[in-house]
Amino acid sequence: MLHGGNFYGFTEDIKKELLDFSANISPLGMPDSVKQAIEDEMANALHYPDPVSGRLSKAIGMKMNIDPLWVICGNGAADIVYRFVYGLKPKKAVVIHPTFVEYEEAMRCIETEIISYDLCRKDFKIREDILDLINNDIDAVFICNPNNPTGVLTKKSLLLEIAAKTAQCGAWLVLDECFLDFTGREDELSLVHELQGNDRLLILKSFTKMYAIPGIRLGFGLCSNPEAIEKMRRAGQSWAVSTLAESAGIALLDEDEYCTKVISYVDRERKFLETELEKIGVEYIHGNANYMLIHCPGVTDLYERLLKEKVMIRTCGNYKNLDTDYYRIAINDHESNKAMIERMKKVLV
Repeated sequence: MLHGGNFYGFTEDIKKELLDFSANISPLGMPDSVKQAIEDEMANALHYPDPVSGRLSKAIGMKMNIDPLWVICGNGAADIVYRFVYGLKPKKAVVIHPTFVEYEEAMRCIETEIISYDLCRKDFKIREDILDLINNDIDAVFICNPNNPTGVLTKKSLLLEIAAKTAQCGAWLVLDECFLDFTGREDELSLVHELQGNDRLLILKSFTKMYAIPGIRLGFGLCSNPEAIEKMRRAGQSWAVSTLAESAGIALLDEDEYCTKVISYVDRERKFLETELEKIGVEYIHGNANYMLIHCPGVTDLYERLLKEKVMIRTCGNYKNLDTDYYRIAINDHESNKAMIERMKKVLV
């Protein structure tokens, strides 16, 4: 499995007791507005969905104060990644490591040449030397901010430099901001306001994480290049977003109070987990998302040990530039976080 959240691989008895720390979703659960929106829209499910998700695109445009024609909705943000790769066909791309594995998985399908930028394991930060890799031979640069699985933010000033350099070289900057809303500083840190003057910038966003709807599958891309948007639309199936998912997304755009609660809750629980991990001697990277990268030097079977205690975490051995003693844990509700820490103490003795 490339990702966490393989919940269906367990028996019903185990699932009832399993604490899932492998999938990074809101610890406050799905807002009631989603359930109501889906119920209200159920009668329209007998019709094919709108292939361009017009209602949702318009609502996103209004929310973000951008042209709705700059919005492309998909079956999760990963769908937009594949549409970009299949539609724009980058021949050579810069990818930081470690990062979200789906960028490289998509490009492997079209045999894109990958230029690796390995992050320093001391702090996992992107530095100015990444600019040296961007030249006229590069077609795309993929950056996740905050990064997955580290949660580390890249300075906005550096992102602006990267955006300028890619545009100058005729390359694309694919900027994944799917976890940026958990920082509480999305308006300040996002490059959405740079779309107007840069037609080589694609920003990825997701409803899945903040609103705990991974099973509904809903994400979108933002790009001011109409030709690129059209190529991405044609690169996948006609009905990427179901009628029910589109209605859920429209409802979620009004959940500002819910988001504020999630941000505060995650921040508080992150501090709790950092304190508890320090007590038991587990190394971690201080991040800004709803997950944490931890390191247990020499312990390559922590996943298996915890699974015996009914806790599932994310192994990071399939991330480039990480070893098999790195793991990612989600930030869950307080009771689950306490239980996970206690079981981690038990298996690490």
